[in-house]
Amino acid sequence: MKQMLAIFGLMVGMAPISYRSVLTEKTTIYSILNPAAIAQESSNPGPSELIPYRMGDKWGFSDANKKLIIQARYDEVLLFTDGLARVKLNGKYGFIDKSGTEVIPPKYDNASIFFHDELPRVKLNGKYGFIDMNGAEVIPCKYDDAVRFSEGLAAVKLNGKYGFIDMSGKEVIAFKYDNAMGFSEGLAVVRLKDKYGFIDKSGKEVIPLKFDDAVSFYGGLAGVRLNGKGQEEQFGLVDKSGNEVIPVKYEHVGNLSESLVYVKLNGKCGYLDKSGSADPPKAHKQLSRPAEVCLQLRWNRPVNQGLPRWPLRRLFQID
Repeated sequence: MKQMLAIFGLMVGMAPISYRSVLTEKTTIYSILNPAAIAQESSNPGPSELIPYRMGDKWGFSDANKKLIIQARYDEVLLFTDGLARVKLNGKYGFIDKSGTEVIPPKYDNASIFFHDELPRVKLNGKYGFIDMNGAEVIPCKYDDAVRFSEGLAAVKLNGKYGFIDMSGKEVIAFKYDNAMGFSEGLAVVRLKDKYGFIDKSGKEVIPLKFDDAVSFYGGLAGVRLNGKGQEEQFGLVDKSGNEVIPVKYEHVGNLSESLVYVKLNGKCGYLDKSGSADPPKAHKQLSRPAEVCLQLRWNRPVNQGLPRWPLRRLFQID
């Protein structure tokens, strides 16, 4: 998928970041990839929290006093969320509780985490489905792809097309799109025949599929891209009615604050407030390198530590 310019200061829903800490000088180090939301909640564990603990190349859990609570036998672990931790053993994923009991035995090829009453997405034999906290497959592993639930719906792929299901597995939006993202602020990005737009939860296309790329809404605005006549990329921001609050004409668009947006046009930098009022783009030494404030991102790749965060159920990487 082609590049999409991301706007600063927002949140990536599933983007993994590096989370590291040293428990002892030599062997007891935990170094673990966690979803950003989990790292935020767990980066300062309390005295009763269990902490990933490594012995050799195996992982278990200790308490804050470095007392081993769950034997180090797993190839990979994540922090506890909603009372369960995802573990990996012999190439398969499952979940344990704080006593170390394998509530959901490691049998899945991949699995997301339990978080805020969402159903985790699991992969088995190349197909995706969703499980509950008891390990029951509430939604069978029959889909070719799946995006985590957001706002009560999940985008799933079947027979080459994406649609949306609810948490009971009922199809609520028909399978007709070539790609789809999770809902954010009541709207979801969808793609059909290489054009992007936005639908609501009834499936109505509230913003026409006319863009060459788009990202989810945050704070009432969404980033969009159009290819110009010479195939140059032009970026801007639209509101939920599809109005171009920041016209789709800029080489770069980057979030500087809650109210200000950085833009670059014809090689010059300037500012816009989010109502579109402009400080005309002009040369500025401190903003001469747009990479300092505007990052070009590529879909479906992991984010490195310290990058801006979006409310998207997608993964990114700096180009």
